[in-house]
Parts: sequence; C-alpha cells; structure tokens
Amino acid sequence: MPRKPLPLGTPGSITVSPLPNGSYRARCRFRDFDGVTRPVEAWGKTKTAARNALHAALKDRKRTSNERDIGPDSFVRDVVALWWAQLERKVRAGKRSPGTARTYKVYVDSLVLPRLGNLRVREVTVGRVDDVLQAAAAAKGPAAAKTTRAIISNVMGLAARHDAIDANPTREAEEIETPDKSPARALTLDEVAVMRGKIRHDRRAQARDLPDLVDMMLATGLRIGEVCAITWDSLDLASRTVEVRGVVIRVTGKGLIIKTHPTNKTKHRTLTLPRWAVAMLLNRQMYRSDNEWDVVFTSPRGMLRDPSNTNADLKEILMKEVKNDSGQVLFPPMPQVTSHVLGRKTVLTLMNLAGLPASAAADQAGHAKVSMTQDHYFARRTLDTGAADVLDAAFGPSGTV
Repeated sequence: MPRKPLPLGTPGSITVSPLPNGSYRARCRFRDFDGVTRPVEAWGKTKTAARNALHAALKDRKRTSNERDIGPDSFVRDVVALWWAQLERKVRAGKRSPGTARTYKVYVDSLVLPRLGNLRVREVTVGRVDDVLQAAAAAKGPAAAKTTRAIISNVMGLAARHDAIDANPTREAEEIETPDKSPARALTLDEVAVMRGKIRHDRRAQARDLPDLVDMMLATGLRIGEVCAITWDSLDLASRTVEVRGVVIRVTGKGLIIKTHPTNKTKHRTLTLPRWAVAMLLNRQMYRSDNEWDVVFTSPRGMLRDPSNTNADLKEILMKEVKNDSGQVLFPPMPQVTSHVLGRKTVLTLMNLAGLPASAAADQAGHAKVSMTQDHYFARRTLDTGAADVLDAAFGPSGTV
C-alpha cells in the first residue's frame, strides 16, 4: 500500500544523527506548497541545537510559502499581512507613495482588522463588507469609507487570485454616496492682491518666510509640498525654468524627506517661470544660506519645511482681520482660502480664462489626465456658448418661430 503523502506545508518525522566532527545533523522531509516533498536538514553542536536549527529552517520555509497558502479557511488578518508586505515592497521600490501607505495603515488598524481580521476568508460576504463600509462612513465620513473599500478590495482581490474565493465581494458592495462637490474655488485677481498684501503685511508670516513661498506657488501652480522641495540646482534662472523633481512628505520613523519623481513623466516636469518670480528668486539667492538638502524654502530653523505645518500657518494668517490704527479694516478674513486654492487652482483657472488649452494646464499641474484638471481645478465661469445668439434669432422679435 503506497505511503500517504504529507499534507501541504508540513514536515515528516525528524531524525538527528551524529557527524564525524562531533556535531549533529537534524533531517526531515517537507512537502512544499508546489506538492513536491523535499529533504530539509540543519546542523548544531548538540542534538537540541540541531533540532532547533531545523525547526527554524522549517519556519522560514513556511514563511516564504505563506503567500501561496491562502485558502478559504485562512484568517483575513493573515491575508492583510501578506497584502501589506506587498505594499511595503512597492513603497521601497518607489511605485507607491509612503503617504498612501501611512493613510492605509490608519484604516487597516482602526476599521479593517477590528471588524474583519478574525474572520475566515470564506466568511467575508458582501453584507459584511457593506457593514464595515457603512460603519466607516458613519464614523469618519465618505472619504474614509472609500479608502476602506479600496483596502478591502485589494485584500480580497489577493484572496481571489489565489482561488480562496470565487469572486471579490467588495465589487458587489453598495457604492459610497458622497455629497455633491461645489465648483472649484479660485481667487480673482483682486483677491490675489488682497491675499498677497495680507501675507506681506503680517509679521508672523514674514518671520515664517511665507511671502516668497506663496509667490512661488502663484508663479507655478505647484503643490505646497512641491514648492517646499524645490532645490537651487533645479532652477535655471537665466532660462527662467524650474525642474519639478519631487515633493516633501513625512514618513513614519524617518520624519520629513524629499520624495522624488524619477520615473513619473507627468509629475517630473520643467516649467517656465514668470519674470517677477525670477526677480524674487535672484534677490533670495543673494541672501541664501546653505542647507543639507539645498532647498530654496526651508523652515525658520533651516530644516525641510513641513507642508502640513506651512498650510496651517497660512490658514491662521488668512483667517485674521487686519485693521489700521483707526480701526479701518485693511484686510478682511479669508476663511475659504487654502494653499490649494491660493496657488494651484488660481493659476490653472487663470490659464483657462486666458484661453490656453486644458492640456497646457494639465501639463502645468502634472496631471496625467486632462479631465482631472478640468473637473477639479477650473473654477466655473460665465460661458459664451453661442446659445444666446441662437435663441435671439429663434425667439426674438425678428425670429421665425
């Protein structure tokens, strides 16, 4: 009668034998996850040491095979761990942003694992996914629910690719409803003048080196993190260009870093600067102080500038009402103005109003899709579509209808 094969991922009996040099060898058979049974051995100075070394080798062997060992009875928490390991490898390879991983980690720990982690893969139904998403929407809003949905979809997609489930249940879960977004907000030229005057007038803004940084945002339409990452060697002031190479982000355990865009052709781009911005940079260059990153805009302490803190500083200053000694309001509060509005959306909207093609604005913004620029960055304006002339002719006094 043939010997019954070992179950997948399990060892046979262990034997320990002495070697001529006085050490010991521990051996066993191990059935790998491709179905092939192979010999595994390890050595030690004593029988116990050899046996322990073999157990460690078997443990490592199982760890490397775990990704192929996803089945209907696997715990969701184990599949999450495997998916997370894949995500971390992509972050290290520069294919995913550390910021994305940091955001995902928050929702994995607070929503996904507490509600699904102890379930078996086969127990994750459409209804259970719906429950998690609705709880996320109620606790933290639609945006959090959408992020949670993406995480669960990725995890269950990994399980589906390993035939642990027939289909990804997240696909059939109810769509997350989000409130209608108001049209993109951009500053008028008058508002830009007020905003610039307010920032240049404020002593705290001057101390935090915000006036030039805001002007650079207005000169380029760059994200605040991209402006913080501009280095002196990325500028060619004679040619009036700036090469956009990366963005300042915060990485857990490392602090602030400059994340480069070496392979992203849309984000890594070279822009032409207006002449007034070149004059500002030339003046700034005269008083520049060296820093280890060679960045143009450092924090007040000469370190990398934190985009989140800078955004908070801007918001604090713009929220103020500034009066002169007689009580006359010089600069009103501007509560709806964010860094995205005052720089990015304003620049792209001005390009649109000037008649430049949407593709040019998308190139300026570093967007891969022109529709992204049109849908989210162009403020609505009164359009001359030609309809008024048609309707005058059709229904007016001289019309034929």
